[in-house]
This record gives sequence, C-alpha cells and structure tokens, in this order.
Amino acid sequence: MATDKIAAYLHLLEEAFEGRGLEQSNESQSLVWNLATVTHAEWTAVAPGASRTIESMVRHVGACKVMYADYAFSSGSKQWGTPEVEGPWQVGAAPQNEAIEWLREAHRQLIAHVERLTDGDLERPRRTNW
Repeated sequence: MATDKIAAYLHLLEEAFEGRGLEQSNESQSLVWNLATVTHAEWTAVAPGASRTIESMVRHVGACKVMYADYAFSSGSKQWGTPEVEGPWQVGAAPQNEAIEWLREAHRQLIAHVERLTDGDLERPRRTNW
C-alpha cells in the first residue's frame, strides 16, 4: 500500500498524464486528454515555427518514460534510437492510436515502479541515462 507521499506523487503523475482536470469546464492540461482531440492531419503536421510533429513528441515522451524507468529502477542498459526504447515504427510512421497505446503502456510500466517505492526510497538518488 502506498504511503501518503507515494500516493501524492502517483496522483500528480496520473493527473499530468491522463487526468481530466476541471470537469466543469472540460479543461485539462494532461497529455492524453489533449491528444484525444488531435486529428490525423495534426498528428503528422509540423506547425508553423515548429520543428516536430505531435507524433514525434508522443514518441519522445514515451521513449523518455521507457529510458528513465530503465535507468532509475532497472539495469540502465537501454539505448536511445532502438525499437525497445522508441517504439517499433520508422520516424514519422507511428499510427496515432498505436502510438498512444504504446505511450500508455510506457507510462504504466513507470507507474508500476513508483508504486513499489517507500518513503525512504524518495531520499535516495536514482540513475539517469546522462
């Protein structure tokens, strides 16, 4: 069972990832909630003044979740640029629904690690890939 500190941390992670936010106004800042309204054209478009698509940002966030979970809680052996970290798609070719489900799975795996933490673990440094 999660302590109050771990439960608060999990709540913040979930709210930022998939929280509904202010239901009265249908306003949310969560990643997945905002992705729900993205059209296929928007998924693959580069906005004026930008350099990345929504597809590439979703893959980057998912890859970070995979990489950071590996380094903070596991062997720290995963590498950028591999399908294991960045998904099975070529650059620019991740189908929207599949990529979002892959992102959710990467998030679930990270959350599973956080759920096993104790308060004492919060004071202990964790490795990162850099």
